[in-house]
Amino acid sequence: MEPDASSECSNLRKISVSDDWFEVYEIASNLFAFCETRHYENTTVSLIIGPEKAALIDTGCGIGNLRKAVAEVTDKPVIVINTHTHLDHLGSNRQFDEIAMYDHPLSRRVAVEGASHQNMQREILAENLVTKPWPRDFDPRSFAYRRLTSTMAKGW
Repeated sequence: MEPDASSECSNLRKISVSDDWFEVYEIASNLFAFCETRHYENTTVSLIIGPEKAALIDTGCGIGNLRKAVAEVTDKPVIVINTHTHLDHLGSNRQFDEIAMYDHPLSRRVAVEGASHQNMQREILAENLVTKPWPRDFDPRSFAYRRLTSTMAKGW
């Protein structure tokens, strides 16, 4: 049986954000978890706020407006750091301007080619993976992981 995310986070301070796709919790001072509890993967994205910038560790499934939710927690510039190339870790990359990813042939391929709507449908958007409703302004029929532009990808 999968652990219940709400019970795991019950002793943490919940932060209210306007996009109800995310449950946001303050883990410690300047450390936040953005949880996608309505997705089977129950993806958790971490935000670490430093003195001048914030680091977002992965970007989840790409279903909610993560950029808007992050902006409600910090006004610092954000750099995304992708830990690996699974689609539930890259989904909202398109919402951010600066992205760093481990320099590996698969990372480069995903950065250059993106992922098709068919892959997103199978791995992220399938009916059995999501508890609806979809967030407002999200269209699952046209969603695909877009390739990164050279101005987005850093450190390669």
